[in-house]
Amino acid sequence: MVVLASATTNTLRSDPLGRSTAPIRGYGRQRMTTRLTDRIVNLHGQGRSTRQIAEELSVSKTAVLRALTKAGVEKRPRGGRS
Repeated sequence: MVVLASATTNTLRSDPLGRSTAPIRGYGRQRMTTRLTDRIVNLHGQGRSTRQIAEELSVSKTAVLRALTKAGVEKRPRGGRS
């Protein structure tokens, strides 16, 4: 007899900032909170790339770029070379 493991969709998760959240429905989207935007701006100020920030916080690169634009942060040139 083969028993297949079932996916648990009703468990609590923690978001990138370590808070417990309800299960995310849909496409895994999370709400762009002020706290998350502040974290994105802070990491960008430390010199992290949008790709690195997106991976660390489990959001898309587009979400990172939108948050930076909305916060009025001047973006660095592409390629990481100044």
